[in-house]
Amino acid sequence: MENKVKRFSLQTLIGIVIWVIVIYYLPVQFGDVPESIPTDEVETEVPLSTTEANTIPAIGLERYVGQSFKTFKDQFGEPTTEYDIGNDEKLYQFGNDATDYMQVTVDDNVVRSLINLGSQNSSGFFTMDMTIDNLRDEVDPMAKIEIPFAFSEDEQTDDTLSFTLTDHQLLTIPIISFDNETYAILWFNPINQKEEGMFFVDAWTLSQLTIYERNQAYLPQNTEQPIAVNNPIFAQIWLAMVNIIRESHDLNPLSESLPLDELAGQIINQGEETYMPSVLLSEQMIRSYVSEQITGNQWQYIYNHQIANHGELLSYVFEEPKLMKTILDPSLTEVGIYYDGQQFFSFFDQGSASEELSVKE
Repeated sequence: MENKVKRFSLQTLIGIVIWVIVIYYLPVQFGDVPESIPTDEVETEVPLSTTEANTIPAIGLERYVGQSFKTFKDQFGEPTTEYDIGNDEKLYQFGNDATDYMQVTVDDNVVRSLINLGSQNSSGFFTMDMTIDNLRDEVDPMAKIEIPFAFSEDEQTDDTLSFTLTDHQLLTIPIISFDNETYAILWFNPINQKEEGMFFVDAWTLSQLTIYERNQAYLPQNTEQPIAVNNPIFAQIWLAMVNIIRESHDLNPLSESLPLDELAGQIINQGEETYMPSVLLSEQMIRSYVSEQITGNQWQYIYNHQIANHGELLSYVFEEPKLMKTILDPSLTEVGIYYDGQQFFSFFDQGSASEELSVKE
């Protein structure tokens, strides 16, 4: 009997020790194991955009942005054309047609931006003629871009500049962020929804663009004075880009018309004299003035009062179906161009307006 009691007491003691270990020791060592949570009861919210989550490896043309111009030339050879665009910046054209055209902006021997319109120039994740769905198979375009940015050299802390894209911009001019702190604005034709160009930029160049909605942390648009004397160079580069796009659609190139150049300049200058400098001209204002100069009505135009560079101008065109239809109008033959360092006006016609203006002279 005594042995049975001892045996029972020993078993009870062992049971108590095991119970203590299970209750107190195991949770400390291995942590609490949560109960399974039914998936249909869990709500997850995926953010529209975060710069970190949507950053992709720089494996295409974007990897040359921020690098020396020599590095780019070592890969692609010497440029076909060189332009001095002011503010110590140079613009170089590579290629001559719609298969290989590229444009590189260089400041202090460093590549600041790169435009690709060449159909055979694929770049990493991106190829010409891809659709927005093809793009989303590779990466989700960002609905909001946030850039840590020092507002001046004197400030030790960085602030954040952000851009928010509309739903339409996500389909036509989406932004992609890369892990080398560069960005790509991809140009999708709003008419056929296929990619037809790429604009690779560094953070500073992106910060100067006004095509996207900006937050209140606002950088000065341009610390330099506009360069009105470079209007002919800007016009020459713009015309080359327009004709590359037309060529890719099997359309005849446009020729520049001096009378239309002068008319485009008069429209901008008349607006400043009649209203106020840098006023945003309405379509009614423009058509009213043009009707006093010519009788025809087959002309079209592209106008923007705040353009920083050719990349921003083309982004503006790719965003608007009406402007893209103007670029691709097969009936057009001539163009007049005016740029004063900020305001831009391009006057398109079938030839009659140029003849009429020439007769008046």
